[in-house]
Amino acid sequence: DFVLTFNEYTEIAGYAKVRLWMSCKEKDDMDVVVQLRKLDRSGNLLEGVNFPCPVPESEVPAAETSKLFGPQGFLRASSSVSRDHTRSSSDGQEVYYRHDR
Repeated sequence: DFVLTFNEYTEIAGYAKVRLWMSCKEKDDMDVVVQLRKLDRSGNLLEGVNFPCPVPESEVPAAETSKLFGPQGFLRASSSVSRDHTRSSSDGQEVYYRHDR
């Protein structure tokens, strides 16, 4: 887990992006899953209900279809070499992969 704490009021806007460097000596590939979560001042994970619900939020099942936990992304590490530079934006905001390798 990685936690970043802001010491002053901060607003975050735009696409969520991460840049990772990793290796796995035991295998030749890996699936990378990243999810950004927000914590309250006490360190509790925050979540939001995706639809109006007649019960308290604490009674809504913790499932991706019923609650929002934060932006997430998935990529097989070997697919990163298939980045399509002709479709990806030059500023890196939109990245496309061919997934052909």
